[in-house]
Amino acid sequence: MAHHSVLRIIKKSWTAGFGKDKSKGNYVVAQKEMKLEITWKDSMKPQFIPFIDEQGHQGMRVIIEHQKN
Repeated sequence: MAHHSVLRIIKKSWTAGFGKDKSKGNYVVAQKEMKLEITWKDSMKPQFIPFIDEQGHQGMRVIIEHQKN
């Protein structure tokens, strides 16, 4: 199957390890700067949704879904 969307992390500080808590292996941390690129094919529809989390931090949720014909 071909890739229809890709997230490439260019700058980061570290990636969470798995250890005993397997839920902690799904995020990347940046200290001073985070740089990433997201690309997608024409058949995909991107959504950019700003939000504020439980601790009051600003965020951007990105959803890229295949367009239905």
